[in-house]
Amino acid sequence: MQRTLEDVNKVTHSNFPAAAAKGGVITPTPQNVVDRGIAEGLADIRAGRVHGPYNTVDEAMVAMKMQTKNQNGNKDKKPRHTR
Repeated sequence: MQRTLEDVNKVTHSNFPAAAAKGGVITPTPQNVVDRGIAEGLADIRAGRVHGPYNTVDEAMVAMKMQTKNQNGNKDKKPRHTR
């Protein structure tokens, strides 16, 4: 029966979601919530999932409204209730 790193060292993916391999040695590196959030944010930037920069708050608001309108189509209009 082959033993895994998790079996031997009680290491789980949730405790050490990242690992570095160097010279045939795998070194798990812990990541806390902040590190994971930063990593996710940087991945979003690399993938182009960003907006801005905006010169004013008004420019940002217009962009947000346009994005919402594009995502929702005509769904943002509430149906009228008839009697």
